[in-house]
Amino acid sequence: MHSLQPHTAKKSHAWMEEEFKEREIELMVWPPYSPDMSPIENLWAHLKLELHRQYPDTSSLHRSPDTFKRILIPRLMEVWWSIGAEVLNALIESMPRRVNALWEAKGWYTAY
Repeated sequence: MHSLQPHTAKKSHAWMEEEFKEREIELMVWPPYSPDMSPIENLWAHLKLELHRQYPDTSSLHRSPDTFKRILIPRLMEVWWSIGAEVLNALIESMPRRVNALWEAKGWYTAY
């Protein structure tokens, strides 16, 4: 078993190892104390970019908080659900490169 990283529950790690092994998926060893390498940040950036591309007036909406939410939530939902598999697959496929870059940087900053 790999050494457990901070904030990783032993039960969760054991379950993942077993499930991944059954499905012949390699469980990546995550560098300890690494910066947040989660591709979710890139996904949020994509969401924001698409929101402003599809709805250019979003940044100029000056309404009450309730009205703003009533306008913004459906827009965000539409943009979120329109994110294609190609965007998600690219983020997933970037993970080995991200982790490798982190290892090479010895846990310091990377281009990601």
